[in-house]
Amino acid sequence: MVNKITFAMRLKKLREQKRLNQTELANLLKVSNGSISKWERGDRQPDYETLENIADTFNVTIDYLLGRSDSKQEFNESQMNFSTPQEALSFILKQDMVADFGGYDLDNMSDDEIMEMADDIADMLKIISRKHK
Repeated sequence: MVNKITFAMRLKKLREQKRLNQTELANLLKVSNGSISKWERGDRQPDYETLENIADTFNVTIDYLLGRSDSKQEFNESQMNFSTPQEALSFILKQDMVADFGGYDLDNMSDDEIMEMADDIADMLKIISRKHK
């Protein structure tokens, strides 16, 4: 069962983070403007196929949309095969638990803010490494 309030809030937040209005999202999903409005008010819920399309559009899991998980993406071990240190750092910074821990919103951060976040993470790692020597 869809948690109507969580779904409505998360859909609206994701739409706003991508700077889409309801009409633009409706066009992407090939649904009516009224559908988006009703979903965001919690008056109706999309069918399963549309729910999959919403998840794909915003690159999140269906469980996240439905409020069954706070993680936007599934963890996949194949994502942990890095060819370069830059790939490894990019992976770390994009993990929701890392970004959310510091209150960071990676979708809306400037380069300077990303550098500040990396410094914060480095400081945390220094503290952790001292405890585990």
